[in-house]
Amino acid sequence: MKSRKREKLIPNWILRNLRVYGNCACGYDIVKKCGEEKLINQIKKYGYLCSLRVIPDSTVNYKRKMKYPPSAYYILDVDKVLIKNN
Repeated sequence: MKSRKREKLIPNWILRNLRVYGNCACGYDIVKKCGEEKLINQIKKYGYLCSLRVIPDSTVNYKRKMKYPPSAYYILDVDKVLIKNN
């Protein structure tokens, strides 16, 4: 029987960009897959208190209003680094 590795919800490149630059453009797929609240809560477990900015693309017109438009920019900004002392 093969054992499968569980897919990590937050990729390493997002955590690295948050650590190095303090922000990260995470993309539509990740935000759509987990949702805003779950994404922020998962990143909080890694020690970063973040906020998500959604910047819609003004050149694309949609017939209906979408919560997460595919052509928007999704940017995570670090508000505070939570330091955990063990």
